[in-house]
Amino acid sequence: MKTNLEAIRQQIQGAIAPAGVTVEVSQTGSQLTVIFNRPRDKTVDFTALADQTVDILNRQPLGRINFVKFYGRKTGGTPEWEYAEPLSPPPPQGVIQEKLQTGLSEFWQRFQFYNQTVTAASALAIFLMLLLGRLFPNSKWEYKTVYVRAETVSYVYPKLSTKEVSLIELESEVEKLGKQGWELVDSFVEDETVHPNFGNEEYVTGLQPNVRPNRVVLLFKRKRWF
Repeated sequence: MKTNLEAIRQQIQGAIAPAGVTVEVSQTGSQLTVIFNRPRDKTVDFTALADQTVDILNRQPLGRINFVKFYGRKTGGTPEWEYAEPLSPPPPQGVIQEKLQTGLSEFWQRFQFYNQTVTAASALAIFLMLLLGRLFPNSKWEYKTVYVRAETVSYVYPKLSTKEVSLIELESEVEKLGKQGWELVDSFVEDETVHPNFGNEEYVTGLQPNVRPNRVVLLFKRKRWF
């Protein structure tokens, strides 16, 4: 593709016109040469103009041009500034279209694969649900009862003991039951009489609580398919 140097020069000239600089453009092989001519009575930031020009060049196809060399000078004088930079212009339109078509094709293939996979998985899940419903239409529940007895923890008086229930040691057992499918559905405390001979001089008399926890009952259930 032949590079239109005059079109490039006009584009650069229009962009940097506020700086009062004129532009010359030439090409040698794969190198583009850009010369900035400043008025003799005006100072110009050539580096800023070069950055602006590189941005313009990288936004358009340049054929086989891949390098730009800048010179800055007073109009008609010798160069007082120079700079060089490689270019990365956009690929030709045909390459862009080819990459776009390839990307769309890959996306469509992946979409179809995932769609088929999800559809198959959904169909299998529905089939298994219907199959279980037909094989076990009257599935039942099974239950398990776990008892945790209270233990004596201290003595308040010589002949009066205190009992408490601790579920800390049962945590591992409950966790194991949960992994087996058992669900805790209820719990309650069973009490016992503290002073069966209440009023006897050998025991504490007066208005005293006459019950204490004897054990905690835990009730579990799980679905039984077979």
